[in-house]
Amino acid sequence: MSTFRCINVGKMTHNRFFVPPSQISQTHVKITDTDNLHHIRVIRLGINDEIVVLDGKGSEYHARISSISSRELIAEIVIKKVYPSPTLQITIVQSIPKLDKVNLIVEKCTELGVSKVVFVETSRSVKKQINLSRLERIAISASSQSGRIFLPVIEEARFCDALTMVSHEGAPLAEGAPLAKEAPTPNPYPLSPILVNTLGLMLWENAEKGIGEVLRPAIGAITRGNRGDRNASSSIPHSTSRILNIVLFVGPEGGFSQEEADEAVRKSIIPVSMGNQILRTETAGLVGLTIVAYEMGLLN
Repeated sequence: MSTFRCINVGKMTHNRFFVPPSQISQTHVKITDTDNLHHIRVIRLGINDEIVVLDGKGSEYHARISSISSRELIAEIVIKKVYPSPTLQITIVQSIPKLDKVNLIVEKCTELGVSKVVFVETSRSVKKQINLSRLERIAISASSQSGRIFLPVIEEARFCDALTMVSHEGAPLAEGAPLAKEAPTPNPYPLSPILVNTLGLMLWENAEKGIGEVLRPAIGAITRGNRGDRNASSSIPHSTSRILNIVLFVGPEGGFSQEEADEAVRKSIIPVSMGNQILRTETAGLVGLTIVAYEMGLLN
């Protein structure tokens, strides 16, 4: 996850490519996908030019092109860097909006450094299927542009299953905000396990507390300034090795229903408000994400 700031990598910015780990060996990298090869042709890379290849899981390879054709590029690995996993992760649970807004949400959340975007169907959301493959391509493009090391996970889940990412177990991080140990993986959309301390927040216009009012007591649980790499957002106390995860629930245009908000509270998720303004769903999530970033010290 990025640190919510632009990364200046000079002229290498346009030479960064996300490649599946299966196409990376100990000594060489192979690029075969159409999008990357098209970009390579556009920027006119050739033999002996240097590129940066990322596997999306924390490894970065500086490589020199040894062969290139219309079907594949082979590059020899010169330097390998391995970045530690970020200690602060943010998950957005987004009620499914219209298609054009889905694309925008994934793009902007990726640029802002979200670790995971989970789309759910709620009582007032748009009833449509999510094209995860397309959204993953959008996330890759946005990650490349914004200088990310770790690719965000894009998933689809039932609303009730997404709620279980925040468990009743553990001591509270903030008042009324328990820490979860592990997320279950139910069907039909098995969510990838989080295995972190989790603070769940739901953006809801009827909430009594503001989002900052809930987050500020939690700041004491995180130490700032010890960033292992440009994608590490912050550090948790040395007494624990767990990652901190903030799960932000964003409703549809009509908002969450009272029943959904009540169920969220039963799952130890805290309803929070962002003021008197009524925001569109794609705006609400990005504003909420920015507030979280500010309150957790990620915009310093």
